This record gives sequence, C-alpha cells and structure tokens, in this order.
Amino acid sequence: SGRACGAHGWLVSLWPGYYAAHAQETTSDEAAASPFSISAEFKLVSDYRDRGYSYSTGSPAAQMMIIAAHRSGFYAGAFASSTGDDEYLGAVELDVLAGWAGQIAPGVTADVMLLYYFYPDSNQALMSKSDSWETAFHVRGDFGFVHPTIGVWYAWKQEELGDLDNLYIFSDLIFPVGKTPFEVKLHAGYTDGAYTLGPDRKVVDWGAGLSFNAGSGLTFALNYSGMDGPSVKDLTDDTIVLSVSLAL
Repeated sequence: SGRACGAHGWLVSLWPGYYAAHAQETTSDEAAASPFSISAEFKLVSDYRDRGYSYSTGSPAAQMMIIAAHRSGFYAGAFASSTGDDEYLGAVELDVLAGWAGQIAPGVTADVMLLYYFYPDSNQALMSKSDSWETAFHVRGDFGFVHPTIGVWYAWKQEELGDLDNLYIFSDLIFPVGKTPFEVKLHAGYTDGAYTLGPDRKVVDWGAGLSFNAGSGLTFALNYSGMDGPSVKDLTDDTIVLSVSLAL
C-alpha cells in the first residue's frame, strides 16, 4: 500500500527556509560577526498529520527541528518526530535536509531543498525498506494582508517506494487578523503517486486553522485536516489537531 511506502514530508508549516531567509535579513552586531546562525523549533501536536494522513496513528507526537543557516541562504538541518509506535514505521522518524532560501523579488522568497527520511526502528518484517529521498520547492509571499505559499514536492522512483514516484502540489494562504496575534490559514494539496492509499494513486487534502502568537517564540494552533478517499480511523479520517510550538 501507499502507507507501506513510508516516507513523507513533515508539516510544511515548519518551513526551514524561513530560518535561512531570516539569517540573510539579520543585521545585529552579533550576526554581523558571524555569517552563520542556528535556529530550533520544538512542537507538541495532538496528531502528527501531513497531507491528510496520520503518521502517529492518531496519537500525540513530539517534534523538533534544528536548522543551521548561512547568510548566503544555504542551510542544513534535521527534523525528528515520534510516530506513535506505528505498525510499519516504528516509534521515531528522523529526517535530514539541506537547501537554499532567499528573496527572489520584493516580498517573495524561494526555497529549494533535498530531504532524506529515516525510520531507525521500522518493522523490517512488514516493510524491509522504509528510508527514502524527496525534493521540495516553495515560493512564499509576504504582502501584508496575506502570506501565500505554493509548493511542489517530488520523490523520484525508488525501490523503497515500490519503484513508484510521487508528486505533491500544495498551496497555503495565511491571513493575519489585523494587528492581533492571530492568523487564519487555509490549505489545499494534491498527491499523485506512492504516498497514497487509493487504487488510482491520487488524493486531494485540505485544511484550515487558527494560530495565536503568544510572544517569545511561543505559538498555539488549532487546525482541521481532511482528505478525500476512504476514511480510516486514526489514519485518514478528518480530524482537529491541537499544537503548541516554541521557536528559539
């Protein structure tokens, strides 16, 4: 099944390219003395959902991402998440990534990256090969009243994916609520290939959410996640995801 193919992209909202782009814009004396910066984000979610699927079997998950960025826009980092002791993937997902992010026009930032997904305790009897590669390209705008993002993720044909490839196209719209610390997010995505469960290998997912920036890097969020196709409890059923994150 597509589920057995295993690897997938983490929540796009973490967006590692943000940290690289931010490193380019930093003008403090400390940043001027060093062209490098390190950023981290810690997150607790009630369900690890991505592209409409649960990768924690409907259970809460703890996540962390760390990014080392150069002022030129190049960056490298790692992401880790618990996966709810998944029958196939095991209890932990570990990803490594590298890429470049930078401004390509006023208010417009591009981000291109290469990712490797690793599941150190996956069930070898059920899924002998679980690790895989994926590429991603995002363009993000900052136009004041709206922050749009469009992205394309592509995993080429790999043995770990059953000799299939996968294409994922998505769009996000984030609307700041005036001068308040609230933001509204709308999401839509389309998957064609290995990372699906349906017989036609095509899935549409969608979502909507509300986040609250409490200051000092602390953010609370509530997100709805849904997708078409068969509804499987704690895997593909519609759900509400609560999260709290801390960015350092």
